[in-house]
Amino acid sequence: MAKYRFWAKAKQIIERGGPIVAVVTIVIVGFFGSEWLMHEDVAEAEGDRAHGANHDETFAIAPVVRLTPEKIKWAKITTEQVGKQLLRGTRTVSGTIQYDTARHLDVRAPVNCVVKKSLVSPGQWVQKDERLASLTSAEVGLARNELLKSEAELRLANLQNEWAVQTHANLADLLALLKQRPAIEDVEKEFEGKLLGDHRDTLITAYSQYLLATSVATRTETLQSQGIISGRTSDERASQREVMAANFKAMCEQAGFESKRDSQLAAAELDAAEREVEVSRDRLSVLIGPHGAHSVDQSRSDFELTAPFEGRIEELHAIESARFGAGEVMFVLADTRTVWVAAQIHQRDWNTLSLATDQVLRVTVPAMSDRNFDAKVRFIGATVSAATLSIPLIAELDNTETLFRPGMFVWVAVPVAEPRQVLAVPTSAIQRHEEQAFVFVEISDGEYQRIDVETGLETTDWVEVTRGITEGSRVVSQGAFYLKSELLLEEE
Repeated sequence: MAKYRFWAKAKQIIERGGPIVAVVTIVIVGFFGSEWLMHEDVAEAEGDRAHGANHDETFAIAPVVRLTPEKIKWAKITTEQVGKQLLRGTRTVSGTIQYDTARHLDVRAPVNCVVKKSLVSPGQWVQKDERLASLTSAEVGLARNELLKSEAELRLANLQNEWAVQTHANLADLLALLKQRPAIEDVEKEFEGKLLGDHRDTLITAYSQYLLATSVATRTETLQSQGIISGRTSDERASQREVMAANFKAMCEQAGFESKRDSQLAAAELDAAEREVEVSRDRLSVLIGPHGAHSVDQSRSDFELTAPFEGRIEELHAIESARFGAGEVMFVLADTRTVWVAAQIHQRDWNTLSLATDQVLRVTVPAMSDRNFDAKVRFIGATVSAATLSIPLIAELDNTETLFRPGMFVWVAVPVAEPRQVLAVPTSAIQRHEEQAFVFVEISDGEYQRIDVETGLETTDWVEVTRGITEGSRVVSQGAFYLKSELLLEEE
């Protein structure tokens, strides 16, 4: 402005005078005008600096934003009283979404087989024990044939054991009865229709001979006493009785021993047959695997593969007529209603790591506009990775809404310190401008004052304030960005 006034005066002098006056005026202006202009510029600059200093001083004393009730309502301004909160230091680490290893399985061919029919399709949700495919295998046929053979032998062994048990019991009753010296007719009547095996003939014959010898010897003694038979004949008949008695006794002992032996042998053979059946069944179960099943209406070599748990068919390789070797993957089954968050804890955080099973962690998913989710800690690994010098952290994340896919990148907030009581404000209350953090404090209705603060511990919901405000102040928790915008507009 000073320059414009100066040159305007010089122009008036030149226009009123002649050429000589013009030359003299230019010389004078060149000498004195520069000094005068410099003085004017300095004065204006000092004035501007003074005005700027007053402007900065105004902001230094915490500028105030005033809003009408309409603007407050439109901006949805909300305040909250400053108080102490229990906060815990956290460190944000990277992580990935993974399958729950207990609910993710490669369903493999249990034995060399051929696919007769595939019963599911990719992406299909299946229930536990639902059929996946119908298979056939020569090895399974041979194993099932061995099982049928062992089951037949078990039935025979069971019959043999029942025979031996009944025979042994009946023989014991017969021996007890024979000790009472009953008539032969009573013995035959008592054991008519009861199992005795070969013992019936041998024992009853020996007993009958013994009774006969005893009767003859008794009559001989009577006749000898009457003098009808000689003493030698009487002695021979008595000797014959003793022989028959000894023979009968030997037969009883032999029969008792053989009966007991046959009974124990039959029981041992029954046990062996039962074990053989169990071994055959185990062999067949191992061949078809824990998820194989056999239907009675199938051929001996056919079996079915079933789902070990409820889940979705992630991959399907078992197509009709395809041949698979033992151990080759036929299906990939996964239950993704629950997934894992796998994060790595670096060694610098080991000493301050404060985690417990079932503790809830905050997980942020960048692919979903930085949405936050809660994950529950499952376990912390004990092995240090040689590549990353870190230990694995596994947390469980609910995925019933199928929002997450294995392989997705996430951020995990991991606690690294014990919780402590601090003065804190909501995260939304903190605003920043030119690297300076500040909040807006309500000083009266419609008036909000900017207060610069220093921050400390930060969590997802709260920020510790170490300097700038006191407990009990009311800070703007919602709409603070609108107040910041109004403040910047007033500066402009």
